[in-house]
Formats: sequence, structure tokens, C-alpha cells
Amino acid sequence: FAVVMLNSEGATKAPGRAILGYTLPLCALIVIAITFHVRRLLSALEIAQRELCEREADARFLATHHAVSRLPNRRLFTQALRDRLAVAPRICLVLIRLDSFSTLMEKEGRRAAEALAAQIGPRLMAGSHPDDLVAQLANDLFAVAHALLPEEDGETLRRQACAALD
Repeated sequence: FAVVMLNSEGATKAPGRAILGYTLPLCALIVIAITFHVRRLLSALEIAQRELCEREADARFLATHHAVSRLPNRRLFTQALRDRLAVAPRICLVLIRLDSFSTLMEKEGRRAAEALAAQIGPRLMAGSHPDDLVAQLANDLFAVAHALLPEEDGETLRRQACAALD
């Protein structure tokens, strides 16, 4: 079996030169194009994976924190309070309900109510001891838990929380 190629003058030409002259550069271009697209796909996949990890972290955070105030929510507060009760002999718990919160929400809208609630958390944190647990249990309900020392009473904590909101 033999392969013979003729050029335009009718002369024979070696078949290897045609393959090297046309096919090999075409294959090289195809490989370059595939490599380029694979790199783009890998880059897009890395970005998507990073975004997915960030969204998972956000979802885990929002499972235990209030979306507006970023304070611990009821679930995290309950668990943290159980943990503290296991080691602290006395805990003072101050619950703060915002008066007329639902009226504000009805008259001014959800954004105004959320803006008010978002201001309460930082104020309570600023007026609390660093070891205190401050949480938002509902839209209009906040809590501060403080492990009492033998010489402390809960009234002092209540006054501090109220002063932080004035």
C-alpha cells in the first residue's frame, strides 16, 4: 500500500510534508484554543466555588444571628445561656421590649422599624460588660445576660441597659 500525492504540475510529493505543513499547525491551534477555554472554565469554577463558600458562611451566620442587628438570635442565645448556666452560679437576665414597635412598623414601614432595631444592638453592647451576652430574640425583643459576681445585683445591670438606650 502506497500513498502518492500529486502537486499542480503532476509531480509526486512526499505525504509527510503535507501533514506537517497543514495538519500539525491546525492541531496546534486546536490545542491552544482548548487550553484557553479550559483555563477560563477553571477560573470560573474557582470563582463560583469561592462565592459558594462565602454564601455558606453567610447562611451559617444568619442561622444564629439576627439579619438586621447582627446580634445573636434566639437559637444562639438559648444555647449560650445554657452553657453559661452550667458554669455560673448566678445569672441576671434583662429582657428589653421596644414599646410601640409594631405601631412604628405599621405607620413608618418595615425599614424604619429595622433601622430602630439596628441602633439598639450597638447601644446595648456599648453599655454592657465585654463578657455579657447581648442578643436580639425578636424584632422588638432584646436580651442581656450577665454572670453576677457575689457583690453584684441585677438592678445595676437593668439600670445600665436602660441608660444605654436613653
